[in-house]
Formats: sequence, structure tokens, C-alpha cells
Amino acid sequence: MSFYKNFADGKHIQEKGIKKEEVLAVQNEFEKCRNRLVLSFVPKGDTRLLEIGSGKGSFAEECLKQGDIKYFGIEPEETLASQLISKGYNIEQVFVPPIPFENNSFDVITHSHVIEHLDNAHHAYKFMTESKRVLKNNGLLIFRCPNALTWGMGFWDVDYTHSFVTTPTRIKQLLYDCDFKIVYFEELSFFKPRHFGKFKYIVPRNIKFLNKLYPKISKFLGKFIKKDTELIFVCKK
Repeated sequence: MSFYKNFADGKHIQEKGIKKEEVLAVQNEFEKCRNRLVLSFVPKGDTRLLEIGSGKGSFAEECLKQGDIKYFGIEPEETLASQLISKGYNIEQVFVPPIPFENNSFDVITHSHVIEHLDNAHHAYKFMTESKRVLKNNGLLIFRCPNALTWGMGFWDVDYTHSFVTTPTRIKQLLYDCDFKIVYFEELSFFKPRHFGKFKYIVPRNIKFLNKLYPKISKFLGKFIKKDTELIFVCKK
């Protein structure tokens, strides 16, 4: 799908008053922060981990740095998958569900902002049951998704491929029906890069050390401004 190719190239960015390079620089720091959060839940020791939606490979790169994670990825977009394979990553270029691995294959499955792109509740249910199938006993499913209740119409407007509405209650119901046990849940509130647009002349974003501060600044502001929040779930099979 060309949308994901455009997304990978940053062509989707249309933030008023902000240059594309500035947005990408800030988003990169946000992604590093989120990757660290997800990795904090991954068990130490030899771990077989599957990421669904590998994207540009930022999480894959962090996994390899850990040294004890055997990383596998699924990336449906052909160009992104080819780029990752050329870098030596173990990538399957397919759409899910189904998940093209044997039963009880992984200690951890993770994905970030994937489930909202599934066509409907039926596909979301199939996606979760497939995740459970390929997880080992007591394996962990760790994922993030938007809270549509705080995104409002932005949930639809930011990405035309958003189809399955994700809210805390809907996701908890889905996990319950698929017999997952939720061991950790949090609603993360970040003041997003696009929200800084009106402050472009007050707080420049083209200074590297300031970019690194944005996740901390946005997390602090997020305590008071619940907008475009995201959900993180850690579940046990």
C-alpha cells in the first residue's frame, strides 16, 4: 500500500508551521523513549521476540543492542521489509492475520499502533487469537495503540487506514475474550510534536539537545492535557 511507503518517507507530514525535518527529529526521540518503555517489560535472558509492524527498524535495532534477544519481524510494506532484510534482520513480508509461525514459537510478541489498522472487530479477534497461538506458555504480548476517546475525529483524520476503534474498554473486552491476562495497563499522555506548532518561535526544534528533551517535556505536559493519548498493555498467555 502506497500510504505506508509515503509514511516511511515522511511525505505524510503536513504540520502547519513546522518543517518536516523538525517533526522527524522530535518523533525520533519520542520513538526511542517508547522503545525503552516496551523493552523494560521484556524478560532478561535468551528471548525469542516477534515484532509485528517492524517499520523502519528502530525497535529491532534496540533489541539487537540488548544482546540476548533473538529478533523476528513482520512488515507488510514491501520497501520497508526489503530495507530491513538487506540489513540482516529476520523479516517476513506479509499482512496479518494469520501470523506465519508455528505454535508456541515466541516468548514475547510486540506491536505498536498496529491493531487500529485492522479492518474490523472480527480481524482484531483473529489477530489476538493468532498472537496467543504463537506465544509460548506464559509468554507476553506487549502492545501500544491510540485511545480514540481522546483523539476524537483526529483518530480518523490522521490516517485513513484507521478502521478498528481502540479504547481502553474495547481492548480489555477483546483481551478477555481471547483469554489473555492483563498484567500491566497504562494510559500514556504525550503532548505531541504537532501540538508545539504554535510555539515554533518560542521553542526551536532544530537544536539536537532540545529534541532529546521533548519526550520529557511532553510527558510532563501530558499530565495536564489529555489529548491524543495512547494505551500500553502487557498481557500474559
